[in-house]
Amino acid sequence: MAASSSDADPPKRYLALWKEYLTLCSFADAAGGARGRSTLHHLSLPPGLHTVGRLDRDSEGLLLLTDDGAFCHAVLQGGVRKRYLALVFGRPTDESLAAMAAGGLNIRGRLTRPCAVRRIDAASAATAAGAPPDPRLGGGRAR
Repeated sequence: MAASSSDADPPKRYLALWKEYLTLCSFADAAGGARGRSTLHHLSLPPGLHTVGRLDRDSEGLLLLTDDGAFCHAVLQGGVRKRYLALVFGRPTDESLAAMAAGGLNIRGRLTRPCAVRRIDAASAATAAGAPPDPRLGGGRAR
């Protein structure tokens, strides 16, 4: 028996969202909003969407939302590589970058896996994060 168009599944929805700093990647605050923290609920997103992964509250960046469970599973369990830019204080040494690349760092009681890591300058980081280059010109013609 063929399915009629009224029985067809609605098209899947995908949303790319820039999660701002100090916003929880949750639709509800575990404290019931008592702490006044910003959540995804405050953004009035369409119903039925779920996050594909998460970003920490003190991070900002691209967050994907969808109602496509197969896509979500493929991204989270299928080994899709993710790219992160981290702002650090000071300049990491070659030794600290090598240690991070090798894996085995203890962060909050969990060991990191080996990863690719490289140092980039501030201008490259801004461009990679989506900010336009900020050229500063000296001189010029006054007309």
